[in-house]
Amino acid sequence: MEEIRSLVIRSQTGDLNAYGQLVLKFQDMAYGYSYSLLGDFHLAEDAAQEAFIESYRNLGQLRDPAAFPGWFRRVVFSRCQRILRRKQPETMSLEGTLPAQDKEPSEMTAESELKDSVLAAIRSLPEPERMVTTLFYINGYSQEEIAGFLELPATTVKSRLHTSRGRLKERMMDMVKDTLRENAPTPDEMSERITFIFRLAERLEEGIPLQSSLQLLSQELKTGRLKKIVSEMQSALASPGFTIHAMFAKCPELFPPMVVALIEDGEYFGIVDQTARLAGEWLRHGRFTVDPFVYPRAFDGLLCRTLQRGIEQDAASVVINSTHQTLLPRANNAPIIWPEFEMPAGELQASDIWPIQPRLWGTIRTGLKAKTILDPEQSGDVLTGRLRIRPDPAQEERLFPIAFRYFPCGEEVRIVLAEGGHS
Repeated sequence: MEEIRSLVIRSQTGDLNAYGQLVLKFQDMAYGYSYSLLGDFHLAEDAAQEAFIESYRNLGQLRDPAAFPGWFRRVVFSRCQRILRRKQPETMSLEGTLPAQDKEPSEMTAESELKDSVLAAIRSLPEPERMVTTLFYINGYSQEEIAGFLELPATTVKSRLHTSRGRLKERMMDMVKDTLRENAPTPDEMSERITFIFRLAERLEEGIPLQSSLQLLSQELKTGRLKKIVSEMQSALASPGFTIHAMFAKCPELFPPMVVALIEDGEYFGIVDQTARLAGEWLRHGRFTVDPFVYPRAFDGLLCRTLQRGIEQDAASVVINSTHQTLLPRANNAPIIWPEFEMPAGELQASDIWPIQPRLWGTIRTGLKAKTILDPEQSGDVLTGRLRIRPDPAQEERLFPIAFRYFPCGEEVRIVLAEGGHS
């Protein structure tokens, strides 16, 4: 208990090495407890990881370091309850593939049926006995350690374990142990994954570029699976045809949806350095402080850069047509709407600024309308007005004629830059 207390105190000061040791000591405890509640190994691993992340974020709230086992168990229970409410389908591992099998199908079927019967026997136990049995056999935790985690007297743990042995056939006990241990996380894997997440969070929060952060962290990795994933990420970052958010989305055990969304927003608006800091802050603390106008300003910045580029190229208009879509290789060939420059002679030239995802078209159109002063008199199938914007921050605000034209299968926005631009 003194060792746990010391590790907790060091972890509360931000010592990730100490917290990694705590994870290593409690990972099977968290995993086994989660499995006893969820009855699913994949979900149990999700719950255990989420609990370790939440615990590190809130470790400063634990006044008595020696009370960590029971406090942590309540965090695990909370994460399991959230997963049950979400009714999340079975998840895949980081690599999303099953290991190759060398055994004959008939042998595999027999083993599978045996494991299913063992797991069914465990699930048939009453919950109090199921918890104690799972924790005892998954990693050989002592009855005293289980009692501390469940906040029960050791005599109660002993009694429940004795009762569960009586319910299960004696010959099944070894199979229970083997089956639970076979499905437990690989030693060191979860510990290294948790410390990797928080070390990366610290670096992103400090503004260190992702590629430099991964390079530094890759040198500290030991487990093969995580090393392989980080190596693949580094290779992707060095390639011209990639998006960071798509790469992150393939690793849900490392990058939760909030992180993926922030990076995607940053890539779209051209402010990934800002949103990466926010992602790092969220990973570390579960919250972040942000400029409330970061997205409107980023939107204005994209619009201004597009208009300025059109002015520099002597274009008559900027045309954004929702039906003009091309494939973007670095986004897995996703369809993209590109703004186009209409030249004085009427030809259209493609722009390399502001790739718009079709699903965001409605948001972009609404943002443009929010900056438009409508003409008092309207007629036909074109909505006209004046767009208020500063194409150059050093200039005064300008009004650009703008027209929204509607088709049966799409829309077109035309911003007039010079005389001769059609409206």
